[in-house]
Amino acid sequence: MMFTDAYAGAPVCAPSRCTLMTGRHTGHCTVRQNGQVLNDSEITIASVLKQAGYRTAIFGKWGLASMNPSSLTWPTAKGFDQFFGYNDQANAHNYYPYWMWQNQEKMYFAENEKASYANCGYPYTEHCIWAQELFINQSIQFLQNVSKLDDSQPFYLFLSLTTPHAGDIGHDFETGVPSPYETPQYANQSTWPKVERDFASVITISDDQIVSDSDE
Repeated sequence: MMFTDAYAGAPVCAPSRCTLMTGRHTGHCTVRQNGQVLNDSEITIASVLKQAGYRTAIFGKWGLASMNPSSLTWPTAKGFDQFFGYNDQANAHNYYPYWMWQNQEKMYFAENEKASYANCGYPYTEHCIWAQELFINQSIQFLQNVSKLDDSQPFYLFLSLTTPHAGDIGHDFETGVPSPYETPQYANQSTWPKVERDFASVITISDDQIVSDSDE
């Protein structure tokens, strides 16, 4: 089954994610604004699918839990067997983070310890690691592992990309849309502001990554 059309549950991040994860109408969601978290007893789609026998994983941004990895709002407590990515709303604005969560532990990336526009070089992945590359790689690894298993157990993979949300390199600021590079079809659009060229480029890169990686 493929769903090709959808509406966001809310105009801002956390309430929209609450709608997506719980299936509730915005008026019944417990998360009404950014910065709020799910209730400890909240049931998510991952919880239901895991109980039904699915393998479950989320790679990318969660943004619905407290900062305590032992809390009952953490992704691994909400039905996900695997979690890699951001938990905090603000941290997700940094597209070249020094660390991210892997389940309940921090994973560090030495390349991004002093990430900045100057230190990462151009394209910005020359010396640093773009977070989206990490999410895509984790997803591919998950799918490859599943394909090697000699069983028919279904799986649920939530790839929660942060692009093209506003962000920065090495900071939690929302100064632009840090695309690792401008794609050829937009790089020559001299009348466009840079933020618009980056916005268009990062969407194109995302589309290309997902299509090419899904074919592997």
